[in-house]
Amino acid sequence: DILSNALKVLSNINSLSDEYSNLYERLSNAIIEVDDIGEIAGDSLDNFDYSNYNLDDIEMRLDAIKSIKKKYGNDYKEICDFLINAKTERENLLNFNEIAQKLLDEQNILKKTLYTQYINLSNKRKEVSQKFSNNVLTELKELGMPKSSFEIDFGSAVSFDECEFNSPNGIDNPTFLFSANLGEPLKTMSDVISGGEMSRFMLAIKAQTAKHNEISTFIFDEIDAGISGLIAKVVSEKFAKISKDVQIISISHLPQISAMADNNLLITKIENDVKTFTTVKTLSKNEKIDEIMRLIGGNNQSNSAKSHAIELIDYAEKYKKTL
Repeated sequence: DILSNALKVLSNINSLSDEYSNLYERLSNAIIEVDDIGEIAGDSLDNFDYSNYNLDDIEMRLDAIKSIKKKYGNDYKEICDFLINAKTERENLLNFNEIAQKLLDEQNILKKTLYTQYINLSNKRKEVSQKFSNNVLTELKELGMPKSSFEIDFGSAVSFDECEFNSPNGIDNPTFLFSANLGEPLKTMSDVISGGEMSRFMLAIKAQTAKHNEISTFIFDEIDAGISGLIAKVVSEKFAKISKDVQIISISHLPQISAMADNNLLITKIENDVKTFTTVKTLSKNEKIDEIMRLIGGNNQSNSAKSHAIELIDYAEKYKKTL
């Protein structure tokens, strides 16, 4: 209707100029095209079947979709993923016995493979244990325990049926057997070893394993308990060797060990009326000499004690240069 009214207006002026005449012709053509579109669209609507599109059905379906989104996913993809997973789970439940048997068979194969690895690992351990034990005994002899005995007991082998497959370290549960004196039977180390013996035994172990452990620092607290003289010298030399690979922090009252240290710290307790304080001081070279003199038992005025302290330090420095 609007286009027809516009055409009427233009019909009154189309003879006044070519511009108006062109507009009148173009609008006439446009009206013909629009009328044709309207007729085709009208015929299409007249022929459309609404019987399959009930409004109630559409609203029910929209409600159903809304409910599904609320329960199973925020969008179409999430809902489809949930459906796929649900179907997979259903299939697994329907075929539970077959799947379970397949998994059990796979588990059994893996257990057999793992058990073979356990046995190989155990054999390797037994193979090197004798050499390791002999090396530890050599260390113990140097540390003043020449009559000691040491073995590693692996116990009886664990069969496949007995294996629990719950350890990353294999089937072995080794026990250290030890005897400190000649003629005494080997017994479980924890039952027979003394504090002083344990200190030296641990030092022997560390001397053998320092290169292989992923440890940056060893701390020895009062390892000098029960040793002196030549053995103290040997312990200090062991420390020097081990410290080539890892750092050693040792709390000691032995002049031989203190002389071997690269850095010396003096720990002192100070008490007042209400509290005890601990101080830690880095010693200079001269202060190190004074403290070693004190450990030897001399006083600061003793020339012999000072000479002995200097001698210990000089020996330690020369020994470390040979390593």
